[in-house]
Amino acid sequence: MRKLISSILFLIILITSLTVSFADGSLNKILLKENGIGKNYQVVNLKIDGRTVKSADVPPIIYPLNNQERTLVPLRVIIEHLGDKLNADIEWDEAKQEVKVKTKDKEILLKIDSPIALVNGVQKRLPDNIPAKLLAIGDNSRTMVPVRFFADELGLSVSWDEKTVTASIDMPKVPEEEPIINPQPPQENVADVTDVRVEMNGSIPQVRIKTSKQIDYEQFKLANPERLVIDLNNARFNLSDRNKLESNGTLHIQTNSEVIKGVRVSQFQNDPFVTRVVMELGRQNEHEISFDEKSGEIVINFTNYIRNVKKEIMNTKEVIVIEGDSVADYSIMQLSDPERLVVDIKGGVLHSDFKNNLISIDGKVAKTIRVSEYTPENNSTNEKNVRVVIDFQENSAYNEAYAEINGNKLYLHLEGEPFKAIKYEETGWTTSRLTLKGSTVTRYSIGRQLASNLIEITVPKKDIELELASLNINDHIIKSINISEDLSQGNYNVKLELQDSVEHKLLSAEQSQDLVLELNNKNAKYREMLVVIDPGHGGRDPGTTSSILKMHESEIVLDISTRLNKLLTEAGFRTYMTRVDNLTPNIKLELQDRADVANSLNADIFISIHANAVENVPTANGLENFYHPDDIRGKKLAEVFQSEMIKNLGINNRGVKPNNLSVLRNTTMPAVLTETGFLTNAGDEAKLATSEYRQQVAEAMFKATVKYFEETR
Repeated sequence: MRKLISSILFLIILITSLTVSFADGSLNKILLKENGIGKNYQVVNLKIDGRTVKSADVPPIIYPLNNQERTLVPLRVIIEHLGDKLNADIEWDEAKQEVKVKTKDKEILLKIDSPIALVNGVQKRLPDNIPAKLLAIGDNSRTMVPVRFFADELGLSVSWDEKTVTASIDMPKVPEEEPIINPQPPQENVADVTDVRVEMNGSIPQVRIKTSKQIDYEQFKLANPERLVIDLNNARFNLSDRNKLESNGTLHIQTNSEVIKGVRVSQFQNDPFVTRVVMELGRQNEHEISFDEKSGEIVINFTNYIRNVKKEIMNTKEVIVIEGDSVADYSIMQLSDPERLVVDIKGGVLHSDFKNNLISIDGKVAKTIRVSEYTPENNSTNEKNVRVVIDFQENSAYNEAYAEINGNKLYLHLEGEPFKAIKYEETGWTTSRLTLKGSTVTRYSIGRQLASNLIEITVPKKDIELELASLNINDHIIKSINISEDLSQGNYNVKLELQDSVEHKLLSAEQSQDLVLELNNKNAKYREMLVVIDPGHGGRDPGTTSSILKMHESEIVLDISTRLNKLLTEAGFRTYMTRVDNLTPNIKLELQDRADVANSLNADIFISIHANAVENVPTANGLENFYHPDDIRGKKLAEVFQSEMIKNLGINNRGVKPNNLSVLRNTTMPAVLTETGFLTNAGDEAKLATSEYRQQVAEAMFKATVKYFEETR
């Protein structure tokens, strides 16, 4: 029987020989695009082996051409519902726009838009000259094949119900009395495949193949639809539980996973034996194949990589974004003392590119984010999760987190649900847009007094669903937004307090459904620059300890860095600090990680801040700035820093020096490392001990940063 079915191979449907006429205007039609042009097509219902088959997007349709009509069916539907019964390879060549179906007896080649097919190398004209087509609905494009042609080639059983516009396709019945011929030529060193199963770790599947011994395999992928194929060499498909097999001797495991939709296993070849495992892929997760010697199983692991965690401001509210291959299976806990939010992504693994496990946020709500792999207690399978801990600022405006999934991202809204009727978005480094989204066309009254920073907007309450709010924005455009209601007039009053020098422009009509304001602060030119500030050392690496006062270098440079960060942000610069606190004693922020963060952010300059020391030379004192010898821009940056700091601090000038230091060598933007003084020198130590001097150092660095950009931009 297997041989017979194998020789039938690919079945495919047919529907009609028939030229179908549909005069009934109430029949179901759908708009599909061909080469970008939309057209309505008659939808065809489809049954295979008595079961109704649905397509997730492009359905089977009647395709008209030159007064003829033929039924075209998505190739994906055929694969998904008949692939395990066909024992055929189906390949899609995107470059050549060709579909190839290979069975034991036939090779059928169809080319998109060509009425000529090749069957075992012989040209055959398709019925009514209606070729295979590429049809699309939305962004989903499908290869549509003429079922009539395949039916003629493979002799399938097809019926047509014109009343319900349904084509039914059935596999040929094998007489019960027909002996099943299952040739198994004598072979040596053959392994048996006795079980195949799918286990789930959260939303991530793991395929386990039980074999009588370790065997070689080959793997490859097929497209349209995406499939991962594992050919087990010299392996006989000898399932222990024969009740799991379908009538044609194949095993079909359906899953609810977004990673793999199903697994099909069959004896692909008998001489020599090859057992084929086909996994119908959903998302494109990476995978690894290993052999579990303890259980005697080939294990196919699909990896759920967590690739990024970051803070974003979305529509005035603070949001933490977790990006990975699959983030849908998560749990959230709120813990106290200190206040923090813990998010576990089940089955997650940190990607090797994810190196920054401690992320400084310093936002309105979140202070830092810690990311790690985590194995729950009493976990017998040693399955891992990725744990994201969001540490809150003291007295933060945390509201109950609102979580939502969009694609492969988990959004954690730390200030409650997003606004629906008001949208504030950045459109450029110096421009933003404010939109009020009405529920119907209405009239907005807008007023701004001359030389005033206050814009007042009035809109009828019945025409818009605004939320009463008082928002302190304090970015480079808007200081605050206040939304109140005037019950006596039935209006909402929206007040925008703008920063100085902000201009506004109304982009919509005052009578419209949505009000759109463009806001521009031309004086916010420094927002185009991103400065990464790197306070040296921290955590279990305190740096140098001062000789007399026993101060730690890590604490001094953090204080200076924080002061510099404040000066830069107040002037409009975008900044990022590699650490915002002194870290816990068991943490060390590696030098490479500091450089990687700056590189990944595509920073404009990198400033690493340190304090110096030299043993047994207490007279050594003064300030020096380092640059990498191959970095001309870094040399310029170091020269400006040295000049401005010496001019403002009155400290000994040790000059500008090249050095192959890690953070200078591994950063891709102009980088400077500043040694602010010697903690082993009594005079420098005394200065660095005072907040006044640290502020002076920060102000000198700020002036140097501004001067560098003014001279180089």
